[in-house]
Amino acid sequence: MVFLSRFMRKKNLNWLLDKLGPTSGSLTIDIYGTLEEPDYWTECQRIIAALPRNITIDYKGKVAHDLVSATLFEYDFFVLP
Repeated sequence: MVFLSRFMRKKNLNWLLDKLGPTSGSLTIDIYGTLEEPDYWTECQRIIAALPRNITIDYKGKVAHDLVSATLFEYDFFVLP
C-alpha cells in the first residue's frame, strides 16, 4: 500500500495506523510526502512503533510532482483516509 500526500493531521494517517493492529497477514505501507507537521509525525511514529511485527510502515520522503503517477502505479493500493 502507499500513502502519498502532504503529511498533516487533516490527512488522518494516525486513524489508519490505529486500525491496523488486528491485521493478521503481512502488510507494508510506504509513506511519501512532505512532513508539514513534525509533531504529528512524532505521534504517528509512536503508533507505528507499537504495531505488530507483521506490519511495516516506511517513510520514503518527498516525490517530485512529475513522478507522482509513476510512484502510485508501483503499488496495489492507495490509502488516504
